[in-house]
Amino acid sequence: MNSPTTPTFLAQAADSSSTSDSSGWWFIFGVFLALVAIVCVVLFISALVSILRSRSLTTGGKLLWCIAVFVFQFFGPLVWFLWGRNAQVSRPTYPSQYGYVGPR
Repeated sequence: MNSPTTPTFLAQAADSSSTSDSSGWWFIFGVFLALVAIVCVVLFISALVSILRSRSLTTGGKLLWCIAVFVFQFFGPLVWFLWGRNAQVSRPTYPSQYGYVGPR
């Protein structure tokens, strides 16, 4: 009867799981994930504030950008800050023949 017994098997399992190298990598990976999550939350909130304070967008444009930021929670804010923030929306100006003269 030379088969591995239960105490020998448990001792080998305890020996192989007691390495401290793997726990250090998990800690670094966890810290990295926490930092990425914090950056995503800050980017998300700052994009919403920037969209709502934008003067170049109409109300419908703001609504569409907010929906895009909510649906695409990482790429939506990223696209807003790269291209959307500097985009100019041309609002229609009505000439006086349509009854609107404009501010005087």
